[in-house]
Amino acid sequence: TLLSQRCIQGNSSIGLLVNTAHHHRAVMMPLLLNSLAAAGFPSESIHIFVGGTGHNASYKQDCVHVHERPYEDIDFNALIGVCQLPDVRRQHSAWFYMHGSGAVTPAFGKWMKQQEHREPYTARLCGKFSANWGMYKTSDLERVCGHLLRVRNPGNISAAVMKAKAMKLEDKVF
Repeated sequence: TLLSQRCIQGNSSIGLLVNTAHHHRAVMMPLLLNSLAAAGFPSESIHIFVGGTGHNASYKQDCVHVHERPYEDIDFNALIGVCQLPDVRRQHSAWFYMHGSGAVTPAFGKWMKQQEHREPYTARLCGKFSANWGMYKTSDLERVCGHLLRVRNPGNISAAVMKAKAMKLEDKVF
């Protein structure tokens, strides 16, 4: 089980796009998901993309959507994954992208509720180096899907090589 707290009912116009890898999932996801539940973020709007599983699968686990992807695309697992799943991508007018190695405070839930009342937008979380964290208007994300799909790692090159490649491309989505 990933979530020890209760599922948070409801849905948000902003989806949460969580990027992780299969070897981080068991350790990191419970911390993040429990912090999201404590912040009141609706479970139905959380989509976790797990890279490096060797196969494609989508299912619900502990009230959140899990999308297993075959390739280890490092910091692009979720962005590439949502580009490959247009029905999922179009469920929300915007997406907040974050890494599965993070956690949030209750203030995050309040901030996300405030963002729902704004026109969807695209913005980095912070400054020059955000590791792709930030808000993505769905239509803006759709415009860069072709570029993102070219970043994929179908040859499963080593994580170190892919990380070096990703570091050159991070924050170029905006």
